[in-house]
Amino acid sequence: KHINELGVVMNSVVDMAENFERYDLTENVEQQRSAMQSFYFMELDYLDRISVLEQVLHGNLTATETNSLSEIVQIECSKLQKKRKADQYKTHPKYMQLEKRVWAVSHPDELLPDDEEEGFLIVSTQVDVKCPLTKQTFEVPMKNNQCGHTFEKDAILEMINRNATRRKKTKCPISGCGRTVDKRDLVRDVDMEQAVKRATQDELAAQREVDEDVVRL
Repeated sequence: KHINELGVVMNSVVDMAENFERYDLTENVEQQRSAMQSFYFMELDYLDRISVLEQVLHGNLTATETNSLSEIVQIECSKLQKKRKADQYKTHPKYMQLEKRVWAVSHPDELLPDDEEEGFLIVSTQVDVKCPLTKQTFEVPMKNNQCGHTFEKDAILEMINRNATRRKKTKCPISGCGRTVDKRDLVRDVDMEQAVKRATQDELAAQREVDEDVVRL
């Protein structure tokens, strides 16, 4: 529940950053970037605690002679926090969306410099609608609840199954992420489904305009 609420708040931060950029309120945009960073690490705190509690439920973590179970949970969460990179929030889909929508205000229909090599399809709202694994437009987008990154269902399941045969855990393939990906953590990405729908509609509308121009010629 808390993670879903954070997602809603992050969406609002993205919207506010875009609106502030439209009115050239640079300081306010920076405040939204800072807010997004804080919410990202807050989300990580929740996810880390969930991960540790799952280990408790599976019997992998127990109380010791010197530490209670509650203390063990805090220690394990602290270990996970120390592994974080200061700038890893920049790979979070919501932060990336913020940057792209802010960029789009002054650079409509242009890719962010860092996106050009990736070949992502960017629509007017600057949402990536291509799977980072298949490089194709999403058909069945699935989001990893552990990190928020989205992949084409068949592609990510193939990766998980391939690693399972080798008795290996699957790490998120997004550079700099490092969170695990498990079938149980994959959920339908409704936001991405809507983004794909909008992108398709925009492409059809653009094609109709081209066809009409050709007819007029």
